[in-house]
Amino acid sequence: MKSVNWEEKYLARDTPWDKGKPAPPLMEYLETHTLHGKILVPGCGVGHDVRLLAEQDAHVTGLDVAPSAIRKASSLEYPSNVQFQVGDFFDLPEHWYGYFDIVFEHTCFCAIRPEQRLAYVAAAHHVLKEDGHLLAIFFNIVDNPDPDQPPFPVATADIDRLFDGHFETIQQWTPTKTYACRQGGKEQMRWMRKKNCE
Repeated sequence: MKSVNWEEKYLARDTPWDKGKPAPPLMEYLETHTLHGKILVPGCGVGHDVRLLAEQDAHVTGLDVAPSAIRKASSLEYPSNVQFQVGDFFDLPEHWYGYFDIVFEHTCFCAIRPEQRLAYVAAAHHVLKEDGHLLAIFFNIVDNPDPDQPPFPVATADIDRLFDGHFETIQQWTPTKTYACRQGGKEQMRWMRKKNCE
């Protein structure tokens, strides 16, 4: 399975995942919830979700492996409680370990190869403080003509299996607001708490 060169995708403007606005399930969630502390958004792209989260009582870091995505994100207006950084979620600086209160997941987990998923779970666990939380939008069903390329779906049972050792699911639900192409129960949201695995 060939890895995706995300920088080439952004340079070619081949970014169908960028809908030009924050994820509707996140907007729906924030209508009734307030997030605090330090939030990390891996695979943030040009930062639509980051800027929305910054409207909360939080400091938000957007991380992406593609420099062009971060350059675009940084060129758009954003508040002082936001920072964007080029970086690999699988190779994070040690001073980030135990640093964040929340990791927000949207489109990063589905973009990585399935064999990388356990490494993703470990990375999310590492960067969170004790009792930190993961807020995730998972794609249970994707419309993808090439099954060898992202986005990759993930079944509910697989989410349970992959995250169970490191996270406790506090709540899971199907969002009612979503992009038109993701209607029909294709997405699942979860609010999870970090477990102490030591």
